[in-house]
Amino acid sequence: QNGGGPAQAPGPRAGFAMWPDGTEGLFLYGGTREKGRGTETLADLWRLDLTTFLWERIPDKGVPPGLVSGVGVGVAGRSALLFGGVTD
Repeated sequence: QNGGGPAQAPGPRAGFAMWPDGTEGLFLYGGTREKGRGTETLADLWRLDLTTFLWERIPDKGVPPGLVSGVGVGVAGRSALLFGGVTD
């Protein structure tokens, strides 16, 4: 389910990072998706509200981690550290 159509939910992807937000939600970042005859690496951040199952696109603040797939995530409280991964 999403909050208002395909633009309001992340599309199919592989190699993404996902972690709890410390409340009632999950964050999803990056990954790869099929595009034409190849793949496209992503750098978008989404939050899934686990009480409503609605997705929200989180706008960039500062410098985002960049285009990455297969990234690891370490979580401490409400902070997350993304590390590693691959780019195109």
